[in-house]
Amino acid sequence: MGTPAKWSLQCVDAGTQYCPCYLAESGHCFVCSLLAGAEFCDCRWSGDCSYMNFRHKNRVPAGREETVVEVKVQLLRPDLIDIRFRVGAEAAMHYSQPGAFLFIRPLSAPSSAAVPLSIVDVINDEIWLVAKCVGPKSKLLSSLARKAVVKGPFFSALSSSHLIKISRNQRVVLAAGGVGQSAIILAAKTLQRGGNIMKACIAPGAAGMIYTAAGLENCGAEVVEVASMRESGLDLIGEWLIHFEPTLVVCAGPDIFKDALWQLAAGRGLDLVHSQNINICCGEGLCGSCLSADFEQGRVPLCKAQYRIYEGRR
Repeated sequence: MGTPAKWSLQCVDAGTQYCPCYLAESGHCFVCSLLAGAEFCDCRWSGDCSYMNFRHKNRVPAGREETVVEVKVQLLRPDLIDIRFRVGAEAAMHYSQPGAFLFIRPLSAPSSAAVPLSIVDVINDEIWLVAKCVGPKSKLLSSLARKAVVKGPFFSALSSSHLIKISRNQRVVLAAGGVGQSAIILAAKTLQRGGNIMKACIAPGAAGMIYTAAGLENCGAEVVEVASMRESGLDLIGEWLIHFEPTLVVCAGPDIFKDALWQLAAGRGLDLVHSQNINICCGEGLCGSCLSADFEQGRVPLCKAQYRIYEGRR
């Protein structure tokens, strides 16, 4: 057995308008020791005090409301649909964060049918989603008519998304496959604002098509499309890590792809931001479907967690 991984663990909602949340109310906050029932402060300072927010807000958790929106739906493939709807300017700004996602369901479906989807892009005030309809919940989206119910935004579709936000004038490699593509454009937009130079390798994967190439090119990325990440993409990315000399790798795709890229990045001492391929049902850390015991402090809901591996691996 290898050495246990060492982590830097933060909450994606800490310091935002969504803090404190229901985990604070129930005594299960994983970043504020006081809210978790301890007698002293031992927090990972996010620039804002979750405990004082909880006290000042009279212990009322900050939640996200469901909203009914008018949607436009286009069939891309028999099991792949394009969904678009408009929101207000302030909401569009929040939905534009790297790692943003939401829950969506048909208006006639129960709340338990809501599907988590990464935000592909935000164009002015229009939200763009792509859904692969394979399971009982996602297949309900294929019956979307004019209206849907959405809840968001949530921000943990990518791990360590703060590394994207703080990257300035660096070289960055982007890699995405399948519906993991949905998390890559907003990351590229943030990196573009930071003056970063980007190379992107994209594969159709299980989605059966590449739908993000144009958006990445609009962000100034050099885009290479490959038929298979396993057969040719990983070799190409390996060459980029040697000759392009990036400081950051952003990966969005299945776990087998993420693990292979982690090995390549770790071998060169590079940071890796990756998609969180986990079961998400509520997004609030309450349902237990995404709990992880990897962090040596009890079980942590990954839908809230932002983490970075310093030593070892998950």
